[in-house]
Amino acid sequence: MLAELYVADFALIEDLRVDFYRGLNIISGETGAGKSLLTDAVGLLMGNRADKELIRCGAKRALVEGTFAGPFSPGFLGMLTEAGFEVEDDTLIITREINVEGKNLCRINGRRVSLSVLNDIVPQIMNLHSQREYFAFLREDKQMAIVDYYGGQELSGAKEETAIAYRHWREAEKRLKELVTKREETEEKKDFLLYRIKEIEALSLEPGEDERLRRDIELMRTGTRRLELSDDIYGKLNDATESLYGAMEGLKSLTSMDDVLNDEKERITEAYYDVEDIGHTLSAYRDGIEADPQ
Repeated sequence: MLAELYVADFALIEDLRVDFYRGLNIISGETGAGKSLLTDAVGLLMGNRADKELIRCGAKRALVEGTFAGPFSPGFLGMLTEAGFEVEDDTLIITREINVEGKNLCRINGRRVSLSVLNDIVPQIMNLHSQREYFAFLREDKQMAIVDYYGGQELSGAKEETAIAYRHWREAEKRLKELVTKREETEEKKDFLLYRIKEIEALSLEPGEDERLRRDIELMRTGTRRLELSDDIYGKLNDATESLYGAMEGLKSLTSMDDVLNDEKERITEAYYDVEDIGHTLSAYRDGIEADPQ
C-alpha cells in the first residue's frame, strides 16, 4: 500500500507530506484546494508523462516521492528481483523528479530507472481510479496478473513451471527447425554435387587430359604471338635457303675443277636440305595456328 506521499514544488504545492493508513483514507476540501494535484502527483509515480510546466513558479525542480509498505505478493517480488531490485523491511520508495530543463528522473529505492520500467512496476502495487483515469483491470495485460495474484503461491509456482516448460518447448521447436533446415541444405548440396559428377562423367575424361587442356588453352592464348614469330622465322629460313643454294651450286662448279673441297660441298649440300626441311615443317606449323580462336 501507499504509506506516504511527499510532494515538493509541484504546481501550487510548495512542500507537503501525507501519511496513509490501512483501510479507507479520505482527503476532502473545497473546490480549488488542490485535491486533484495529489491525484496528478500519484499519476506521476505510476509512470504518467510529466511536463516542466508542473514545476512550481520560481523553483528549479518538482519532486514526487511515494513510500510503499508491504507485504508484497510473491509475483511482484519476483518481478523486482528479475529487474535487479531488492526490497528491505518491506519498503519500496518510488521517486519522480522534473527539472526546468525538461529532464525527467525516475528512481526506485534510489536507483535510477527508465520511465518504461516505472510504468511496468508501480501499477502492480497501486491503481488509480477516477473519472479521468482508466482502470487497470480493464487492461487485458493486467487481468491475468490480477487473477494470478489471488491464486497465491500455489498458482505462482504452477505458472513458473508452465513458463519453464513453454521455454523448453520453444527451444526444442527452434532446434528442430534448425535441424530440418540443415538437412534440406545438405540434400540440396548433395543433389548439386551429384549433378556435377554426372557432368564430369559425361565428358569421358582420360588421365592427363587436364594437362592437355591447360596446354591447349595456353596455346590459344599465345596464338597471335606464335604466328608472328613463326612467320618471321620462316622468312629468314627462306633467305638462308636461297643463300645456301647459291653456295652449294658454286661449290659444285669449284669442285669440278678442283676436288679438294668435295667434303665441304657435301656438308653444305646437307645443310641446304636440312634448312629447307625445317622451313617446310615451320610452314606447316604456321599454317596450323589459330590466331583468334572462337
